[in-house]
Amino acid sequence: MKKILLLTSLLLALTVSVALAGGVNIAWGTICYGENPVNAITFACNSNSTTYNKTIVNSFMLDDAIAEMIAAEWTIKLSSDTGTLPEWWKFQTGGCRVGKATASSGINGVGDVCVDWVPDGITKFDVPNNVQIGQIGEIRLGYAIADIEPALAVADQEYTCGGVVIANSKTVGTPKCDGCLPGLKLGLDYVKAVGNGGVNVVLTTPMLDGNQCLSWNNSIQECVAPVPARNTTWGQVKSLYR
Repeated sequence: MKKILLLTSLLLALTVSVALAGGVNIAWGTICYGENPVNAITFACNSNSTTYNKTIVNSFMLDDAIAEMIAAEWTIKLSSDTGTLPEWWKFQTGGCRVGKATASSGINGVGDVCVDWVPDGITKFDVPNNVQIGQIGEIRLGYAIADIEPALAVADQEYTCGGVVIANSKTVGTPKCDGCLPGLKLGLDYVKAVGNGGVNVVLTTPMLDGNQCLSWNNSIQECVAPVPARNTTWGQVKSLYR
């Protein structure tokens, strides 16, 4: 009986691990966290040079395949150690650094761990102005196939889903935006995989051995809890990229 119970427990543990395989990843750099697990960086905030621009790459893994995937969207939440969102992190219209967070297609899969699900890399990106909600900031990105057929997204494969480059303009000199030095936490709120026929798969937790938060300048903040994402139709997705 003990052997049977032990075997049952092992089977249950395996079932749970498989069920929780899907999820999200976020990393600093130009490749996925599964390839290069960097979740913390520091910057002396002493240069406007593009050499010091910072890139964020997001990725995801599905529990079940999506036969005709057409888009992915995600939101990152920003929480500063200062208690308020500094001017340096305000990229929205009217913000001190408007337009200094831009979409990046320079994301590398590197090997078999993490790949790009879009055939031939033909994509369109959109980074709306980030939104400030109280003391929390948001950066949002839409990533969609453009002018080609939907792509297969298989289960248990880590895929890239776009990235954002944070430029260093206005860090020093005149004009200058304050607030680069304080610690800040960037939490990947969710990734939503969108398929034809109204398929919406929302992923809000890190994949097995994955990562959901990034640290800037040794932040002491905790990750911001994920919130549900709205449903998205193919028509709404297309409208983002016109």
